[in-house]
Amino acid sequence: MKRYESDTESVYEIYFSKTALEGLKQLEKLNLINQARDLLELIQKDPFAQPPQYNKLVGNLDGFYSRRINIHHRLIYKVYEEEKKIKVLQL
Repeated sequence: MKRYESDTESVYEIYFSKTALEGLKQLEKLNLINQARDLLELIQKDPFAQPPQYNKLVGNLDGFYSRRINIHHRLIYKVYEEEKKIKVLQL
């Protein structure tokens, strides 16, 4: 798991799964990295801030949240409130 480094003042530490790191590379190729970075900086300050809207997931991803990067790509993450950490599962 890799940690996200941001220039902004943060409350939460963000860590990426291997799948999320691969997704970052894909978003870079699709010129969506800036939109993803904006969302990461938002959730790093407050993972429940709105807008943009987030959805609480159910089923196998119970406990995870989802935000849209664009119509085809989502940021899926889990918040560990006590540790002030966020795990990004997928981008």
